[in-house]
Order: sequence, then C-alpha cells, then structure tokens
Amino acid sequence: MPSGQPTGAPTNLAQSSNSELFANATKDLFAAARSGSIEAIETVIQEAAAAESEVGGSGGNKVAYSALVTAIFDGSASLADVLVDKAAIPIDDAGVTGNTPLMWSAIFCKTEVMSSLLKQGASVTMVNKDNETPLVLAKKAGCAAGASILRKAGARK
Repeated sequence: MPSGQPTGAPTNLAQSSNSELFANATKDLFAAARSGSIEAIETVIQEAAAAESEVGGSGGNKVAYSALVTAIFDGSASLADVLVDKAAIPIDDAGVTGNTPLMWSAIFCKTEVMSSLLKQGASVTMVNKDNETPLVLAKKAGCAAGASILRKAGARK
C-alpha cells in the first residue's frame, strides 16, 4: 500500500503501475477485496453478472461472504458497503461459525463498519453458534466503542 494512505482505504489499482495485480484482482472477488479497490470489486461483480454466473464461481456466495469478512477485518466500510449491495450478500448472512457481518465487525472492533452495517439494517439481536450476540462479542473483544454503538442501536444482551 502506498505510504501516507490510511489502512483499509480504497485504492484505484487501474491507475497503479502494477497492472498484473489489478488483472488478478479483477478475476477473483476475494483478491479484489484484499486489493482494497472498489473498482476491482465492481469489475468482478459486473463480469459475473454479464456471464450470468455466481460471483467468483462461489457456491452459496461463500467467496462473496469471505470477501466481505476481509473488508470488515481491514476496516473498510466503503468496501463492505459495495459488497453487501452489489454482491447481494444478505446483511445478516452467517458464515460457518454463525457470525454475521455485524458480529465480525464487533469481534474486530471495526466501529465504522459496524455503524455502516447497522444503517443498512443489520440485526443486533441475532446469535451465533455459541449463542453470542454482537454486543457480547464486542464486550469480549474489549471494544467499548462498539458496545456503545450497539446499545444505541437497541442491543440489550
């Protein structure tokens, strides 16, 4: 990532000198999310739609969900928003662990992503396979700011 650029900030790889990196990112949704490029993510999704195939060749949109968790881990609300919207990932979709995107943002204490997901209608009451809510996960992670955001959104448990 170029120096001086905030971590997780979207980049425009199309303008980058590394055309091979951009070419690889536009073939795979997970690689596109790792690149931090909204343009790469949109390219992958548009090409999949044009080919009438699932994004990234995923069954059950698992690649899209993994890309979303990656964007959350990187703290990129803008990438997460694009993935939820354009890859049509249900806002309360749960992965193998039963964690929803909001739960992952609580675990990683990514408050900007958490706020964005809540604005899109993420549920504060869902529980994962361990019967933990996003609020419980935020508290376990020591994420006081996230716990506060979740309480303001109506979380009680």
